[in-house]
Amino acid sequence: MISHPDPEKLNRQALKLLSALAANDNVENYIVTRGSCPLIVSVINRFKGSESVVAAGFSCISALTLRSSSNAGVFYDCGAPIVMLDAMKQFPKSHKTLRHACRAIRNMANHGVAVEAEAKAALRDLGLKVELKEPWTGKSIALQN
Repeated sequence: MISHPDPEKLNRQALKLLSALAANDNVENYIVTRGSCPLIVSVINRFKGSESVVAAGFSCISALTLRSSSNAGVFYDCGAPIVMLDAMKQFPKSHKTLRHACRAIRNMANHGVAVEAEAKAALRDLGLKVELKEPWTGKSIALQN
């Protein structure tokens, strides 16, 4: 992905390989700590017109953020929610691509309030019905001295 950024097939296969390797939590953390997150987000962004690359990228993000709040935070910091939203808009009728995207969003949203808000905003922007919870605002009860 670094040495050969242009071949679509090579990047798609690299994403699939990373997804397969991420089945082990130790390997998953190793992949993320070695700086792969910006590369994955970059590949999705570069090839957002290719349904197979986008689906492989979403699957990779989903695998790398499963059961790992720190990994989800790294993807969030790399701008993954915005890139994912842009890529999802390219394929609104592709069930496979959107299913992988939803899994990635779910895994990222399970690991932090800030990430959850971004994920729900992405789903809302796609026209999906999202239940937004308003933080407690209190009741207007008159205070007496």
